Amino acid sequence: MGCGPKLSKKKKKRRSMRVSDKTPGTTTLLIPRVPEKCSNCGAAISGSDVKWTGPTSIMCPYCDTILHVEMEKVS
Repeated sequence: MGCGPKLSKKKKKRRSMRVSDKTPGTTTLLIPRVPEKCSNCGAAISGSDVKWTGPTSIMCPYCDTILHVEMEKVS
């Protein structure tokens, strides 16, 4: 059988970000909030339909415009 090291396949996941709060020992969880509509073509956008081009940017699946994604704090 295989003699080499076992290679694992890593799946890309959309990750949330943890940011330190000003109070010592606390962190704030930030999640991406995809816009409801494209600012260029006006098409409705779903988070599952877009292509992520960066940690805070997506591409509209209809007109290929790059859109900024706001990060929202979660308590």
